[in-house]
Amino acid sequence: MNIAFVRIAVGWIYHLERNPALSQDYKMYIGQNPVPDEVSGAIHGRWDFVIHNVNKLYADKAKDELRFWLNHHHITHVVTCQKLIWYSNIVEALCKELRLPLIWCELFFDNRIIVDKSGLQYCKQNDLHYESLGTPTEPLIPSATRGRQPEDVTPEQLYKWYLTSRDDDVVIVLGQTPFDMSLREYPLVCYEQWFDQLFTSNPKTKFLFKHHPSCETISVRKYPNVHEIKTNINSLFNAFDRFAAFSSTTIMEGMIRRKKFVTGGYHFCSGKGLTIEPGITGTYLSDITGQLNAHVIPEEALQRRLWFICNKYTIPLASPKLVDRIKLSSEEFFK
Repeated sequence: MNIAFVRIAVGWIYHLERNPALSQDYKMYIGQNPVPDEVSGAIHGRWDFVIHNVNKLYADKAKDELRFWLNHHHITHVVTCQKLIWYSNIVEALCKELRLPLIWCELFFDNRIIVDKSGLQYCKQNDLHYESLGTPTEPLIPSATRGRQPEDVTPEQLYKWYLTSRDDDVVIVLGQTPFDMSLREYPLVCYEQWFDQLFTSNPKTKFLFKHHPSCETISVRKYPNVHEIKTNINSLFNAFDRFAAFSSTTIMEGMIRRKKFVTGGYHFCSGKGLTIEPGITGTYLSDITGQLNAHVIPEEALQRRLWFICNKYTIPLASPKLVDRIKLSSEEFFK
């Protein structure tokens, strides 16, 4: 294989270089970030590095340059991050034109990546439906959350800080970044419309809002029943049972701990009744505390989804299975 890794994080190169199944394959990095000397200096395999200076205003020029590199280096497979941005749309269109297999990926946890040939977990179309294939085993649960977190504190300390308790009418909201790709596709309403409905439909509920580590959602400050917090996510999971989030990886992290969620958008745990999700009318956000209290997480469906995500849908960068995932169709691989 001749593989082009497009827009991947530069740090992935170090781990891909140590994948024994890729040692004989030609590999090409195409991205906007320079490759540091400590990474390129550790490379012993067959790599080329292309820094692609791009501008959305000159998308046609960028596409022509990509076409030249893919053809000139006889690329047979393309692996790229991240679906739905303008550059990725160019890559997708070009792969269709050149009849090249395209593999979508994104960072997961523990040097693992999400690998999908239809979309990604935050898209309407993705490979999560292949979870029906195979027999679940114990899921390889992530060892830690992705973002940097404040110091851990006890539930009692949190109750004292926020003048509440586990049994009060309180819901923890885990924020997104307003510019995140996961907000480009969604059922019914967008991110800020969604939490506006959530907060205004439940005026007596106390919402504790934890901003995304990368970016604050400033508009939540206008709601009198919303209180901003800066708290370790594991501390929140230990202290509270009711949560809300929109297209966030934290939904899966909470579901691992059997926390109840009301959710918007598409995410790892969509579609199987694992969370309270949008319905036909879009009125599902009323009486959210009562709904969350009454919600029963289907354990068998959750176990299958967690197994599939952690053991099949995501793969360590240095694992030989990554090559099979690139070469084979999704159905062949998951069977």
